[in-house]
Amino acid sequence: MTACAESTEFVAAAARKRPPKGGKKERRAASQFARRDFDALDELLDGAVDLVRRWTADSVGDRHPIFPDMDGVDLKKRLHEPLPTRGRSARSLLRQVERDLVPFLRDSGNPRFFGYVQSPPSAAGIAGDLLASAFGQNLTSWRSAPAATEIERLVIDWLRQIARLPAAAGGLLTSGGSMATFIALSVARTTHAPPETVRGGLGKLGRRLMTLYVSDQGHMSVPRAAELLGLGTGAIRIIPSDHRFRMDPTALDRAITEDKKNGHIPFCVTASAGTVNTGAIDPLARIARITHRHGLWLHVDAAYGGPLALSPRYRPLLAGLGQANSITLDPHKWLYAPMDVGCVLFRDGNAARATYATAGDYATVFETGGREAFAFFDHGPELSRRWRALKVWLLLKYHGTQRLARRIEEEVELAHHMAGRLQNEDEIELVAPTETSIVCFRYVPVALRFQTPSPEEKLDRLNEDLLLALQRGGRVYLSNARLGGRFALRACLINFRTTRTHVETTIREVLAEGRRQAQKMGLPG
Repeated sequence: MTACAESTEFVAAAARKRPPKGGKKERRAASQFARRDFDALDELLDGAVDLVRRWTADSVGDRHPIFPDMDGVDLKKRLHEPLPTRGRSARSLLRQVERDLVPFLRDSGNPRFFGYVQSPPSAAGIAGDLLASAFGQNLTSWRSAPAATEIERLVIDWLRQIARLPAAAGGLLTSGGSMATFIALSVARTTHAPPETVRGGLGKLGRRLMTLYVSDQGHMSVPRAAELLGLGTGAIRIIPSDHRFRMDPTALDRAITEDKKNGHIPFCVTASAGTVNTGAIDPLARIARITHRHGLWLHVDAAYGGPLALSPRYRPLLAGLGQANSITLDPHKWLYAPMDVGCVLFRDGNAARATYATAGDYATVFETGGREAFAFFDHGPELSRRWRALKVWLLLKYHGTQRLARRIEEEVELAHHMAGRLQNEDEIELVAPTETSIVCFRYVPVALRFQTPSPEEKLDRLNEDLLLALQRGGRVYLSNARLGGRFALRACLINFRTTRTHVETTIREVLAEGRRQAQKMGLPG
């Protein structure tokens, strides 16, 4: 038996949890590092899986705080240490994880975690992530990972169907919505840039600007992408939103017309299908008609709201989504996939090639078949890419779209129930309509509710203190938004573990803490 064969037998035996044939000889053939790593398959991996089970059970059972009661200085003292020179046992490392890390993690899977747009990871997604890590596939191209590439292309096609894009659409998975938006806007820029910029860059435009349009409720990734793409902050046009915090199409049309009149080059509108602040959905069909008339690229940020298209009940909210040139849709948001996995979809599946299809000799693909010659690096900026698709594939096959759609509907219903309950509380003021699964409100002591003029500065400070106290209390986790100049508490309900009981508990916690904070500030009750 060769040394290579002996090592292979040793690995297989380790996986089967029994000694390899030949005993000591095969073990000696493996390097010291390999022998220690083989041992970890039992010691570390089994322990890690057990820890995941207990973490999840404790999260569902509300047995640890949502946010740790610990400041940064003390946490640094607890965790920072010199670079390790000698290894430690698997058992001691797992004990340290449980002792020094677990108690100081934010529990985003707790049924009363309503912060940001983050869902708990489903068990099927966790399993997919573990398998992807173990299989170690690098999705640069088909030749690097044939089955993994086909699974990603399949998952992209499933997401394409959810978004109601035509069969010719395509795309790729990304780290999240920000990278997806960057890729989409880079392709939009390339598509609409004048020929003289191909070699000379945007400087060849002189005083002209390539202008980009986004509402005042748009995601921060849009202006950030515009700056990274060299468009300049002066090229970003912020379009006002209406009383429901949706982009105003009339204002959009007027801004595009004005820029054309002034010699600029309007090229892209970024609309939202579920804004991060309130969950509002822009009037996509009207915006699509405007972009079509002006010859502009339409990108829709559906990172959060896109999965609503699975529901026959809420699909009409996304009317016009399928007319977009590109779409962002994040499975790690409302499809319950573990972090991280976003997606950018293009109506034209080959649209990104003009921007990204460049390669060094070392990356030359010699395959000649259509599928075998496919390379993801022709469609995006990354070369090395993790197999993000496996967890999405696994959870979609395990749960099915019907079950996912029903749970999404339940969470919208929970949000509307929460909004209705809050509206009936004398000390609560809703500050935005609840269109999807986000509820925005603020605590207002009864004595100040109808005071004229409204003491906005005091109310802002009161609600800021209230938010921090709730987060640090570890029982409820909300986030915040600023709407109409007012500081608001924000609850985003995309947690498949949440029930009405958790909503009711959250409302009680808000009211009790609001009264405590008002009393501390000396405000009348």
